[in-house]
Order: sequence, then structure tokens, then C-alpha cells
Amino acid sequence: MGQSNNAGITSPQEPYAITKVPPLPGVVLCPNGGTVPHQYFPIVRSVDVPIDPTRYETFVDAAEALPSSVIRGESVCTPAAVAFAGPHGLKGRGQVIVFSVAIGSSTFEQLVGSDEDKQPFVNAVNILMKARNFASKEGKTLKIAGVLWSEGETSQNLRISRAEVRSQLQTLRKKVDSLGMEVGQMPSQERVPIVIAQLSKAAHHSGIGAVAFEQERACREVPGMFLVPTYWADAPDGAGYHYSSKGQMQLGAALGLKLADYWNGANCTHLYPYYVRREGETVTSYWTANVTSDVSKVFDPGSFGISYEDSTGRIEIERVTIEGSTVTISLSRIPTGRREQLQIGHFGSVKFEGEEGFGIGPVSGLRSNIRTVKGRRSVPGGPLVYDWAAQKHSIEVDVIGAPAEQPTASEAAAAPAADSRTRRWLSSIRQKLGRN
Repeated sequence: MGQSNNAGITSPQEPYAITKVPPLPGVVLCPNGGTVPHQYFPIVRSVDVPIDPTRYETFVDAAEALPSSVIRGESVCTPAAVAFAGPHGLKGRGQVIVFSVAIGSSTFEQLVGSDEDKQPFVNAVNILMKARNFASKEGKTLKIAGVLWSEGETSQNLRISRAEVRSQLQTLRKKVDSLGMEVGQMPSQERVPIVIAQLSKAAHHSGIGAVAFEQERACREVPGMFLVPTYWADAPDGAGYHYSSKGQMQLGAALGLKLADYWNGANCTHLYPYYVRREGETVTSYWTANVTSDVSKVFDPGSFGISYEDSTGRIEIERVTIEGSTVTISLSRIPTGRREQLQIGHFGSVKFEGEEGFGIGPVSGLRSNIRTVKGRRSVPGGPLVYDWAAQKHSIEVDVIGAPAEQPTASEAAAAPAADSRTRRWLSSIRQKLGRN
């Protein structure tokens, strides 16, 4: 579910779909109306229109069979389903039904609704129930593998607040839990995962990514939500909202692998520094995996997309070194302010002239050059897929040797609450450092 990127709407230079031949016949299926079964072009003017039930009467081998007149590229859904069905996922042990009810230029309230379910969400429920009946007739049991969520560009341009985004993501979690219970998946036992394609598009009016910030936060704090940054995927350079068809294939593979990890019981945590300390001008950050810098796939915005600031403003970084899961930053001076923070992917977005404003992708989006050392292939012989550092991540810095300082009342009220996992990490690491 989501907006235009989820549906595969792409730039006019690419009026084609990549997957015209079913990639895994008999394994990856879609509604007979297509992987994006809406009978109208999926943009906001069709947001309140029910999908014609004749377009999901049955389920067929998935492919993007589109006339050349339709400007829509690859949906992330098909490559995600192929990755999930592949060697890291089902490994041929079942079938996957995939569909997208995404609508371009729409908001969360138009897609899902905070209270009453809106039409796109109703469309998803209707197709899901039809898929359950299809599975039952085949003598099989339907399980919801997950929801791929890609939304936020329109809301962000409407100056949505971080609090509103936070509330919407919590609502999405509750509604997907209810959806899972419809097919017997209880949240306490088989919670339906939500994999979020993190928005790399900065708000048109300010360059600030409120949606991306809360998406990253939710995937650390809300159970069953997981993050896939998108800035590394192929996209036209310049202002815009849409990835290329190649980029959609890349993102689909990453999303599908994340789902496979979840159901295999593997670690699904996205890539970020979970603890940071400073001693003098040296800042040491500890990450969730072994990392490296990669400037061949993502253009370096400076210091690999890492920034450092305190209450006085940003402090220049002189050098970044990486060893294993530790990233060490050398500052140009010792900070003198309060509330020191290390930030990932907070800058680099390029402002272009025109109504579409800031860019996206590996050259002009909010981004970082840090990724995991280890990559995987979603299909045999395919390109390696890595986990990239989450953008809009901020973490408070533990200052070694500094006197304890009490935050002001306003600072305490504004500080985000650490999730329980982060608190446990901090406690264990401080014990190792002798700071009980």
C-alpha cells in the first residue's frame, strides 16, 4: 500500500514495465486484473473508487502486462514477492499472492483513514478475503506475509507534523493487526509485519524530512515494523518523486528480503548506530552490523552522510574511519554546547527549480554512504542487496569525563523517549565502560 512508487508510476522517459513474463510461474501469483488491479490509473482522482470485483475473481501468474500507452513502470510488489519466494524465503515451499492498492498523490487519511477505513484499505481487505477463498479451494491456508508501506510525499508537502506521522503509523499498526486477526494471525503469535520503504524525498517547502524521521523512529519502537531506506536505489537525477523501473526492482528485492528475514526469525533491525560516546574530539559510534562506506553507489554528501551538532549548531567533522561495527568520527573542535547528537542522513538533499523541489535517490536525496559489509542476492545470479544506513536518524551522545548535567524543563519535554531495547543496550555498554 502507499503512493505512486508502490504502484510503479515512474517518469515519462520509461513508459514500460520490466516484468512482462511471469518470473516464477505457479509460485508468484496476482489478481487476474494485474499486480495493480485498479481499473483506473492509480492516482488521487480514483482514490474513492472501489476496484471492480471482476478484476480479482481469480489469481494468475504475476506479470506486468501493460499497454505501451500506460506510463507505469515496475511495481515493487513483484520483485518483493520473488525475493520472498526465493532462496532466502519460502524456498519453493508455497505460493505467494501479490497485489498493490497504492494510489498516487494521496495522503494517509485518503489511503487508510484514522477512524473509518477508506476505500483503498477496503479494496485491500476485499482482495485479501478473495485470496483466502482461493487458497481454501486449493486446499491451502492463507497467511499474510506482510504489508509493504510506501507513503508520505503528499502529506509532507502539506506540512504534516512529526506527531501526526507518529499517530498515523500507530493507526496503521493497529489496523494491520486487525487485518491479520481476520485470517487467524494473532499479534501475540504471528503478527503481520509492516515493512516501510523510508521516504528519501525532503519536503518541498523546507527540505526537512518529518515523515522519514518518524518512519525510522517507529521501526525502532513499534513492534512488527521494519525499515528499508530507499535513497540508494536508481532514480533520475533532478527534482522528482519517482524511482526508475530499475530502482523499483532494487527496492522490491530489499523489501522482500526483509519479509523473509522476519519469517525466518532472523534479525530485522535496520542499520543505525545504537550507542555513541565522545571523549575529547573523538566520537565513537557502535552500529547494528559490520559496516563499510560505499561512494560508488551513493554520491557522498560529505562525511558519508554523518553530521554532529549540539545546542550551538553543527560541528565540522574532519575524518570518519570504519572498523567492523564501529565508526569513529574526529571533530574539528570539542563541543561547548548541550544536547550533543550524532545524525545520519540529515543533509544532502538538492533543491531544484520547479514545483517538485528537492531530489531523491543516490545523487540528490537525503542519504548516507554507510551500508552493511554483507550483501545477499534475492535471486540466484542477481545483484547483491545491502542494508543501508537509515536516514533521519538522531542519537544523543554520551560524553565521557563530562560532569553530569540536568536538562532544562523544555529540553526534557522535547527529548524523544528511548525505546526499551535502546535502554538495555545503553545500560550494558555503560557497565562495560565502568559507568554504572
